[in-house]
Amino acid sequence: MTAERWTDERLDRLALTVESNNEQIAANSQAIAANSEAIAANSEAIASSDGRLTRMEFAITELSQIQLRMIQESADYRRDMLEMRADIQEMQAEVRGLQTENRRILDHLFGEQSD
Repeated sequence: MTAERWTDERLDRLALTVESNNEQIAANSQAIAANSEAIAANSEAIASSDGRLTRMEFAITELSQIQLRMIQESADYRRDMLEMRADIQEMQAEVRGLQTENRRILDHLFGEQSD
């Protein structure tokens, strides 16, 4: 095996390669640091968004429950109104019956007096 001689030219090329690699390593280190900062910022944003989503989910659930209660109350109110309408119709029928009976009684009384 023959040993190659280290010439000045070869050493200069090696030094340039090492220097170029060092610059690339420094650039990569800066990129890694910037990426780490971006990841940290994104993690905070995700956590913040998660908190907002949780609050929104709670609000939506609460609104849904309120809406369900309102629908039930509306149905109850409608049922009560229908029952009241039926009661009123029944009372009106009873009043008409009483009016008819009163008319008969009055006719009977006035009919006997006129005889």
